[in-house]
Parts: sequence; C-alpha cells; structure tokens
Amino acid sequence: MLSYTGPINRLRFVKLMFLLSRSKPSYDFVPYKYGPFSFQLYHDLSRLEREGFVSTEGDAVCLIRRDPPKIDHKLKSIIKMDAQRFASFDDKMLLDYIYDKYPEYTIFSLYRRTMEYDRNSKGIVTIGYEGKTIDKFLNELIINKINVLMDVRRNAYSMKFGFHHAKLNNYLEKIGIDYIHIPQLGIP
Repeated sequence: MLSYTGPINRLRFVKLMFLLSRSKPSYDFVPYKYGPFSFQLYHDLSRLEREGFVSTEGDAVCLIRRDPPKIDHKLKSIIKMDAQRFASFDDKMLLDYIYDKYPEYTIFSLYRRTMEYDRNSKGIVTIGYEGKTIDKFLNELIINKINVLMDVRRNAYSMKFGFHHAKLNNYLEKIGIDYIHIPQLGIP
C-alpha cells in the first residue's frame, strides 16, 4: 500500500493485504463473496478513517496523511516487494492468482468457486474465542463445517471486536451459520 500514491479500490486493498498476510501474518481471513476477506481489517480501516489517516469514499481507499505510524523495516520491505510484484496485475488477474493459489477461500465466492464446500458433518463441537480474532474464529467454524453456533455465555457481550452478540450474529449470518443464545447451558 505504501507505493500507491492515489486511491486503491477496496477489493484490491483487501486482496493485497491478504497476500501480505501470507508473508507476514497480520490479519486473519475468511472465505467470502470474492475470496479472502477480513472483518477485522474493515473495522481497522474505519478506525483509520476516523483518525484521519485514510479516506474511504465510495469504493476507493486513499492515504490522506503522509505521517502514518512507524512501520517495521522488514514489514516495509515485504510491502514494497509485494506491491511491485502485483503492480501489473489488474483486479481480475489478482483474483485469479489468489483463487488458483488459495482455493479454500473460494468456497462462498460469487466470482468463481475453485473448491466445493458442504456442511455435511453432524455432532457437537465446542469452541472458545480467547486469543482469536473474529476472522480466525469464523474460519475455524467454517473449517469444522458448523451449521449453528450456540452461544452459552451468560451475557453475550464482549469488548473484543466482533464478539458482541449482535455483531457476531451479523458475521455468522454472512457466512451461512445460524446463531442462538442459550445462557442456561453455560456456567453461572
């Protein structure tokens, strides 16, 4: 992103961040409508906009402050290398590259599915969210082919991004998982 001087569309921004995260883990991603997507990244992008670092008008993301927080030298090199590597790719080429290399992120794609997915497993699985981002948590549910998430927390509220019951329900709905809150099954 550092080598871009003008606006970049959101799809390209997310896909380049996904590729960057393969080299230097920074965000977790889930399969979504156009391949890998990060709800946390979108949340952070909104925060950067509120703080005046970026502008997100329409579909464009644009750096507006030239004094962003310091970036580790190694990370800066990886960003520059990835930006140069994919600079000649248009959006279609970028999507095709990601879809071919990471087919597990295409299972819900509206663009092209390169891997099938069926929630055909049965049983009960337990999962916690301590130490996980919302994207990592959702991806674990997808990998384990979960159809319904039963939230047994007494109070389904959390200060951690994405785990408040309303947000969690919204994200689960986007990836085809039902949400129910039954605190009686949890520990008082």
